[in-house]
Amino acid sequence: MKIKILIIILGIFLLTGCTANYTMEITKDTFDESITIEAYTNDLYDKNSLYASFKEEYPVYIDQEFMYYDPNNKNENYSYYTKTYQELSNGYLFNYRYNYKLKDINRARAINMVYKTISIGYIDEEDFYYISLKDPIIFINNNEITSISINLIFNDAIILENNADSINNSTYTWNLTPTELKEINIKYRFEDEEEEPTQTPEEPSEEKPNKEEGSEVSSWVNENKVLIYVGVFSILIVLILVVGVIKFKKL
Repeated sequence: MKIKILIIILGIFLLTGCTANYTMEITKDTFDESITIEAYTNDLYDKNSLYASFKEEYPVYIDQEFMYYDPNNKNENYSYYTKTYQELSNGYLFNYRYNYKLKDINRARAINMVYKTISIGYIDEEDFYYISLKDPIIFINNNEITSISINLIFNDAIILENNADSINNSTYTWNLTPTELKEINIKYRFEDEEEEPTQTPEEPSEEKPNKEEGSEVSSWVNENKVLIYVGVFSILIVLILVVGVIKFKKL
């Protein structure tokens, strides 16, 4: 029972010289978690023992209790890891995956087994996301672990601040050992995608003259000013004569 209480990130088993690789791919809304554990045989554990531990079902959330009394079955109200394994000559390579929403990531079992203080969220006023993991406890609970590599992947984010040990393209890495305890602090932001306005071609209004037609009319008026003046003057003369004739007849 004591062996099961001591955990290697997930609380799966205790092995001498075990190494773990924790990877989290982060998008605006999700955290895709992948945990790989290299487990090798020794005087206490043969391959059958290792595989038996792999078959145990651990809930992904720290507040969902592991069923010690029935470790290979699942509680229908809990969420569990998707598991795969690769057989090695003297052990196994186990992998555990789960995809979290932003509102749930602070409850993730693996993170809470590595760090005592977890703070992951979004500051609306300043428009940035943050991950702050402090007080490593994994080596206190599991003094047989030799190292843990933590990798955070940001494919579409702008990193504002970070204290990573190394950066490879969009992957930020921290390497922890019992003698090198490190906090993780990173701030990031996602660029807002600008939507291109939908352009609807305007139909020419019946009330508005076509621009080209207006230009042609204006050009004709400028070229025939004299003719227009003569025509207007002639119309005025005719009107005056008509009015004069009407008045004369009335007299």
